[in-house]
Parts: sequence; C-alpha cells; structure tokens
Amino acid sequence: MPARLLVADNDAYLNGICHWCAQANSKMKFNLVSFDLSNEVYFITPFPLEGMYDDFGFSVQVLNGSVAVILKDVKDMSFHVSILGELGVKESWVRLFNVDPFPIQHSTEPFLACIPNPTGAWKEGNIFFRTPNYELACLDLTTGVIEEIGVRVENYCCQMVVYKKNLLSFGVADN
Repeated sequence: MPARLLVADNDAYLNGICHWCAQANSKMKFNLVSFDLSNEVYFITPFPLEGMYDDFGFSVQVLNGSVAVILKDVKDMSFHVSILGELGVKESWVRLFNVDPFPIQHSTEPFLACIPNPTGAWKEGNIFFRTPNYELACLDLTTGVIEEIGVRVENYCCQMVVYKKNLLSFGVADN
C-alpha cells in the first residue's frame, strides 16, 4: 500500500475510509489512496489534471460529504476543486468549480490569494485557509466573501479536525 506523503493537509477521513495523497512511480504523479477500515482493502485513484503537478499544490479535504481535492495553480494563483465520485476510478472526479485569483483586502497589505494554504473545508462548502499574515480566514464559496476569523496560526502546523461531541461516559477500566 502506498505511503502517505509527509505534507500537511493531504489526508481526510470519511465514512470509515481514510484517504491520503501518495506519490506514484513517476516523480510528478500523485494518487489518492483510500483505505477502507472495515474491509481492510485499499483503492488507488489518480488525481485529476495528471501531469501538471509541477505547477500545482494540492490539498485533500472532505467537502459537503465527499472526498475533495483542492488543486492550486501556483503560476496564476487560481484554484480548482474536484470531488471523487467512485473510489479507484480516475474518470469519476467531478470538477465543482474553478476560482480565479482574488484580492484579500482585510490584511495589512493587500495580496492576491487563491486559498494560499488550505487548512480545511466546512459545511456549505466553506474553505478555511491560512493567509500570508498567518491568520485563519474562511472563504464562503457561495458568496465569494472572505472572513478573517481572528485566530493566529503557525506556519507549518495548522490543521482542522471535525469531531462529534459525545455525551456518553466511557467510564474507567480497572486493571
């Protein structure tokens, strides 16, 4: 089974399946590896836009109940969001949308961004990212509005985790 790339924001968990990015045999070819925890089987799905990774950054996320990949074009600072339809089938990637570069006006210095460092996705298709000023911000994909959250994040250590609060007590085990 291909190993996970040691790059932040390249793994996700959805419905009992762990998903992560792995490098294929070719230096600039990447795949999504999906491991089904209940059946202990894995699937390899080539990323969309094969062969363009020297000019792209990417992030694996869960977006609106689907596994998604955010591909960022580092040359023109646009980004593309695609969701996976079927595990192991490259042709099942569905491109949801492309977003052209846009200015962020809330920082001390305006800059062009394209979700510069995606950190996570949330309900209704909102995408969180780290700004060049190391602040957490949220892009509402339906309105195109960016909201700064007011939380400072670290350069190489920023990850969002979705959890469900459990009100049940697990108790204490006696040894």
